[in-house]
Amino acid sequence: MAQQQHIERSPSLPSSPSSEDDENAELFSAVLSTLDREQLPLLANAILRRLQPLHRTTNAKPSVGEPLYGSYHILFPLTFDIGLRWIAKIPINGTASKWDELSASALISEANTMRLLKRETTIPLPDVLDFSSTTQNTLRCPYIIMTFISGIPLYNVWFGHRLKGACPDTTHLHRIRALESIASAMVQLDRFSFRTGGRILFGNDGNPSHIGSMRRVDHKAMLDRWFVHKDPDDDPIYIECAASSDPKAYYTLMLDMHPERNKVPRGLAMLLRQLISWISEPSSMDPFVLAHPDFHIQNFIVSEEGELRGVIDWDGIAAVPRTLGNERYPGWLTRDWDPAMYGYKESIEHGVEPEGVWEDSPDLSPTTAVSMMI
Repeated sequence: MAQQQHIERSPSLPSSPSSEDDENAELFSAVLSTLDREQLPLLANAILRRLQPLHRTTNAKPSVGEPLYGSYHILFPLTFDIGLRWIAKIPINGTASKWDELSASALISEANTMRLLKRETTIPLPDVLDFSSTTQNTLRCPYIIMTFISGIPLYNVWFGHRLKGACPDTTHLHRIRALESIASAMVQLDRFSFRTGGRILFGNDGNPSHIGSMRRVDHKAMLDRWFVHKDPDDDPIYIECAASSDPKAYYTLMLDMHPERNKVPRGLAMLLRQLISWISEPSSMDPFVLAHPDFHIQNFIVSEEGELRGVIDWDGIAAVPRTLGNERYPGWLTRDWDPAMYGYKESIEHGVEPEGVWEDSPDLSPTTAVSMMI
């Protein structure tokens, strides 16, 4: 999701509006036209006065920065004169006509789960200062207000030898430091294990009460909307997944929802189901564990030397099967296993800048990188 979320804007990032910004503004036009932006500093001031009574007599309204766009959220930086920096996170479907009970429940679970992790782990994630799961508030949109985490996108450090001319050996050391500190953070999620998979639901006291259904993006339905039904709508399509004690049900959910009709795709689906049936599940521990929902490079903020400073974008956090859980390989180490994502070209080794993102060669990813973590 948003690589710019919760990060310091570096010189390598564009400081002026681009065509991509214009496209994002169009995608988020409904929520942008609904949001009462003038209420953002007033809301932030009220939160500050509630959390820090010493500021009740001051008029510490923050400035509101230009929006940052993620896949499913828009974010507004809030900067106070007293040195505080916050972020307002608003979902893409946060309008009265699109917001529903499923999305409201997901936002509540996200905010409360982040608070739980902040209380019971040392994982560096933002402090959730306030949230609203309804459109019936002063902003007219649901929101989460959280602290801002300063640092550098892991991507910029991981490819420091490409982007900043760093010595490859130095980049290698920074990568090791990043992987070690990320592993130390993710392993702490192991204490949140369950017999049932799904979203953590909370009582009125803010403590976990039980596991409930979770929200997932139906990518197949979105692709069908574009290419089959010729509908250009870009809004995410969410589905509700019931809590389940069977890990295999999690793997096959989308296969069950979208059965193939043609012979070849149907045969491939049968093969995939057979492969899934051979996945070995742990027998000596709970089969589900809390895991970051988007374990990819853009959601990690680090120091110049690669030390972890922040883990962001917890939207959709839930207890999932352990094979997809907190100890799985990070997405940037396994990109060469995904032909839809991996775009390595040999010309990269000759200094030719790629059209998309920088990639490691197949010789380095994931085998060499994984060995750093062992």
